[in-house]
Amino acid sequence: MRHWFKTPVAIWVGSNTKRVVTSVEEAARLILEDKGWSAIDTMAARTALLAAMEGGSIDDAHREFVQAAKKAGFLAD
Repeated sequence: MRHWFKTPVAIWVGSNTKRVVTSVEEAARLILEDKGWSAIDTMAARTALLAAMEGGSIDDAHREFVQAAKKAGFLAD
């Protein structure tokens, strides 16, 4: 079962490539598998995303993912 964000998050995945992240699972996969995301800078997001998959707050996961994307310089406006 997907856990959908209320508001999608646009991020840069390349110099000219924008990706729209729409779910907790998609965000978690990006943070956990993509080498461009720092483990230290994304710890709160990782925790919140994994918690959301286990029934925790999707809104908290969204907020932490946005913060992690900002820190990493990946958040697209």
